[in-house]
Amino acid sequence: MVVRCYLLIQQYSEALMALTTMASLRDHSTPETLSIMDDLISSPGRNKSGRGHMLIIRVPSVQLAMLAKERLQEVRDKLGLQYRFEIILGNPASELSVATHFVARLKQVHAVGLPRSPTAGVKNEMT
Repeated sequence: MVVRCYLLIQQYSEALMALTTMASLRDHSTPETLSIMDDLISSPGRNKSGRGHMLIIRVPSVQLAMLAKERLQEVRDKLGLQYRFEIILGNPASELSVATHFVARLKQVHAVGLPRSPTAGVKNEMT
C-alpha cells in the first residue's frame, strides 16, 4: 500500500508538471491521468461561475493520506496552481480544512446559483 501511494503521488505530480512547466514529462504519465489533471486545472477557467471538476482519491491509511495531501499541495503551490484547485483531507476524526480563498470561491459559486432541490428551504408543516 505504501509503494502504491508513493507511485500515485508521483504520477499526479508528474502530470501536473507535464501540463504546466515540463512538457517532456508527458511520456511519464498515462493519457488518462493527463486528461484528469488537465480537466482539474482548466475547468474552472472555462466557466464564468468558476465551477469545475472534482477528483476524489481514497487512501486507506490516514498517515499516507496526509503525506499525499502535503506532497500534492507542495507541487500545486510550486507550480502556482493554488488558486485553481484545493486539496482537502477528509478524515472522520477531524474537521475539513479548506483555504480561506477557496471558501470564498465556493461561496461565490453558491451565490451564482447551484441547482437546488425544489423543496430546499420549504418547511414540512405535517410534523
